[in-house]
Amino acid sequence: NSKPDLAMELLEQIAIPAGGAGAHRIFIRVPANSSVADQAQNAGYSAIYRETVFGSDSVTDAIGKLGMPDHSLTLRPRETSDDQSLFRLYNSTTPVEIRMKSGQTIQDWISGSERLGRRKSEWVLELENGEKGGLIQRNTTRSGHMFNLNWASEAGSELPGLVAAALANSREGKVTTAVAEFQPALSHFLVTIGFTAMAQYELMVKPLAKTVAETSQAFAPIG
Repeated sequence: NSKPDLAMELLEQIAIPAGGAGAHRIFIRVPANSSVADQAQNAGYSAIYRETVFGSDSVTDAIGKLGMPDHSLTLRPRETSDDQSLFRLYNSTTPVEIRMKSGQTIQDWISGSERLGRRKSEWVLELENGEKGGLIQRNTTRSGHMFNLNWASEAGSELPGLVAAALANSREGKVTTAVAEFQPALSHFLVTIGFTAMAQYELMVKPLAKTVAETSQAFAPIG
């Protein structure tokens, strides 16, 4: 078989166990502007948004360019009771057309949220009104430090502190984060502290047959 045929077969096959397990939809991440993205469309996947992976070779250098020795925000570990308010944060920061494709219920959001591995830690910033101003996910592995960041518009002035917190307590080495195209403020800020764009990916989704049972989401990176 040719590579396009194999890609098409794989894209179709990965949906079978997900559907059998009761998944409502399956997500894939593929290199932007690639033949795999074209094959995914032919297999029934549609693009949700594009994201850019930014990286820095030195956590220490990035923290130094922030101009603050340590994060100044008061954060606490995420708790299950935070789900409802964090779902509101997601709704307020994510374009409606993306939410329509990704699922619009809190269960869709919880089951479809990407994780950074078993050893990840999650930290919440609370606003004075009791709402959640930001969510940080971070994880340090042998290959380096990774983080994800979302924040409310009301906490926009806290972006440097949130990035500092995302980098805190990590070993010296490479650090990476994926930034969605609807987060230009984060992209621009990362560049100012020495991050560079490393790669671009398309996040794509394929709806699966609904089942009577409680549905879940499946996420499969490809490429």
